[in-house]
Amino acid sequence: MHTVLILMLVACGAPSTEPTAATEGAAAATAPGAGTRSDVALDEFVAAHGQGAVVLDVRTEVEFAAGHVPGATNKPLGSFGPDDPWLAGLDKEAPLYVICHSGGRSARAADTLAAAGFNAVNVLGGTGGWQAAGHPVEK
Repeated sequence: MHTVLILMLVACGAPSTEPTAATEGAAAATAPGAGTRSDVALDEFVAAHGQGAVVLDVRTEVEFAAGHVPGATNKPLGSFGPDDPWLAGLDKEAPLYVICHSGGRSARAADTLAAAGFNAVNVLGGTGGWQAAGHPVEK
């Protein structure tokens, strides 16, 4: 049982308790000329989603199929890179909202995307928070 719990924590990416500029609400540039990475609270994401935000869900295909934020595109963490055709078609200046179940995997993906020049925004609370707040999901 302990092994399963440990594996679940590793797979889900337990959030770090170390404060960073990004987790304190400031956009953090990862390198000169690179994009930015920031965090957004669920209520702010809801507003952005209502205005047509681009959403990247980095959960597994099985998790995504079980229910996701309407309009989200699924690219599981580790299965895409900066040269992914879907990413190549996006405006790097526009916010790219990155979501997972709770915010751990999406934080790592947002860091990677920012290093590739994107304006990556990690959704705190993730799809779990979205559902808990009563928002609809697509299947």
